[in-house]
Amino acid sequence: MSDRRYLMEHLAVFSELVDNIDEVLWMRDLVEERLLYVSPAFARIWGRPVDDLLRSPALWMESIHPEDRERVVSAVVTNARMGVDHVEYRIVRPDGKIRWIRDRAYPVRNSKGVIYRMAGVAEDVTDRR
Repeated sequence: MSDRRYLMEHLAVFSELVDNIDEVLWMRDLVEERLLYVSPAFARIWGRPVDDLLRSPALWMESIHPEDRERVVSAVVTNARMGVDHVEYRIVRPDGKIRWIRDRAYPVRNSKGVIYRMAGVAEDVTDRR
């Protein structure tokens, strides 16, 4: 199998995986301070198109319940420096519904061991709360 065919096959499998799971997979570049990827589950959970978030990453913070924002900002800043993250918070969807989110982030290190990206999984845990 050629390298190109192998890569295309694996990209198709990855795409099928992320298109069909209920959790949001995301990746953020810490150097360029931008979102690189957000999976389709974002639209189902947040009730907003993924493209809206990619165009305006501030939308994520704006969707967090006002009572939870300060705590979440503090956790994100602290955890990005330490390379660990786990935070639960509420979001307010455009339809006014409130959902509980468990967001976990994992460091991605370069060849020198420096964290340059964060990869994460956000899941709706409303039914468990």
